Amino acid sequence: MDSTTKEIILDIFPYLRVYKDGTVERLAGTEVVPAGLDPKTDVLSKDIIIVPETNVSARLYRPNSINNNQKLPLLVYFHGGAFCIASAAEPSYHNSLNQLVSKANIIIVSVDYRLAPEHPLPAAYEDSWAALRWVASNAAAAENEGWLKDHADFDRVFLAGDSAVVMSLDTVVLFLSLLYTSMVHILVSNKGVSVTSRPPIGPPPATSNTSFLRPCLQPPPPTQSPPSPSHVAAAGEEEESTCSRRTGEEERKKLMPVAAGPTSPSQPCRSAEEGRR
Repeated sequence: MDSTTKEIILDIFPYLRVYKDGTVERLAGTEVVPAGLDPKTDVLSKDIIIVPETNVSARLYRPNSINNNQKLPLLVYFHGGAFCIASAAEPSYHNSLNQLVSKANIIIVSVDYRLAPEHPLPAAYEDSWAALRWVASNAAAAENEGWLKDHADFDRVFLAGDSAVVMSLDTVVLFLSLLYTSMVHILVSNKGVSVTSRPPIGPPPATSNTSFLRPCLQPPPPTQSPPSPSHVAAAGEEEESTCSRRTGEEERKKLMPVAAGPTSPSQPCRSAEEGRR
């Protein structure tokens, strides 16, 4: 049975169709260009597998002319496409990142996360997080990718992307913010890449499994926990007791006789002898 007779359950025109039997037909957005040296920008790129368990890959970019000991900022890029279209090898992304590397003089890791509907969400989120872990493992020398080891400055790490992938970045950044205060983040919009950064203040605790993100994160500031209900109740009882003692003392003072001299007209009490006089 060919595609003309199979029942279509989802048609994302003009990009893909999903059939009732589970097959996916991609009609557009599948164009790719190979990695290598771009003569127009003198930028070198290559493809590598970064998460073998899921076969997630990335396309790495660096300037072709670079000194042996030169360290450059590192940008981790996530392509757009509604989580179901395009790839890191798509021509427009490849050409744009070549231009960016050439003009900004940086290293780029362009993540080729898995696409829906073959891999429904949250696969793209999980791949984005796994890609960050892979990048950071190179900072901790756990991995041995030569370009990152030799030329990436892990004190200047940035995140970027476009289109629907902003949702994925938001999720990743939210997860990071639950662990630490973000120090360096580059969030994105449909209009382009917006870059903001601050110098790192300090590393997260060494015992954390996110210590590989030390260039980007600082430990969360200490926070005061709210008082427990028992403490609030005890404080209220103490205040009430103090107030009661103060009120009792004031009432007793009102009832006590005023100490005045024997000829004072304000003396409230008179002795029996004075009464007889």
